Amino acid sequence: MPQLSGIWRFEVEQPIPVTLPVDDQIEQLYQFAYLAECNNAMSRMYGYDSADQILGARLGDLMPQSNPKNIEYLRAVALSGYNLNDVESHDLDRYGNDKVVLNNLSAIVENGMIVRAWGTQRDITAQKQAEEALRASEERYRLLTELSPDGLVVAGADESIHLANPSVLRMLGASAEDVTGRNFFDFVAPEFHDHCSAFMKADCKLFPPPPGTANLLSGAQLRLCCPDRPRLEYEEPFLCWLRHSIYHGRSLPRSI
Repeated sequence: MPQLSGIWRFEVEQPIPVTLPVDDQIEQLYQFAYLAECNNAMSRMYGYDSADQILGARLGDLMPQSNPKNIEYLRAVALSGYNLNDVESHDLDRYGNDKVVLNNLSAIVENGMIVRAWGTQRDITAQKQAEEALRASEERYRLLTELSPDGLVVAGADESIHLANPSVLRMLGASAEDVTGRNFFDFVAPEFHDHCSAFMKADCKLFPPPPGTANLLSGAQLRLCCPDRPRLEYEEPFLCWLRHSIYHGRSLPRSI
């Protein structure tokens, strides 16, 4: 079910001259602005059951002045001519929980004075949390792939390489530009293509193939084994192949 937008009207107890410096306008908004009208959808965003429970709240009760992002938000409102769409504020609900709110607003200016503002808003907290979790996950993944001595290849169903970390690039003797978009088998000695293909397509859970080896055109040799089998210990970096399943191999000295 689509989320209903909150609708609100803030009044100011003392009109605020638009000729004041922007920071002074913001200070007076926090001093004089209060919630005069809203719908139930807005009140529920802050943990209340109905609008009458939140009416009269001061601007700072909902949107803390201590958060620099809120000051930037209000500064943007003033600099835009007091009309702004799709801007974020960082609010608190009645329990002190952080909320990220997407706002559309229009301030009413009469005789050079801000007297009230109308607006709508949507609670995008869950969306922002999901985006932040994804960003953090991607950052951890980036650090893992870039700093790990083990190799990682992410490839599509057609074996085209989407990502190869520095360890893999060293194994292949190629740069990221040379590798991305290429077929992994472009870097494998031709006589090992069938062997690698069969290994990578095997169902490691139901029918795990025995460990094997494959030579790369770079001169390195890989030992292949499924992740569900016991991993053998070698001194060289481990190669992980990600497709629909995860396949592993460990590069070996050329002499082996």
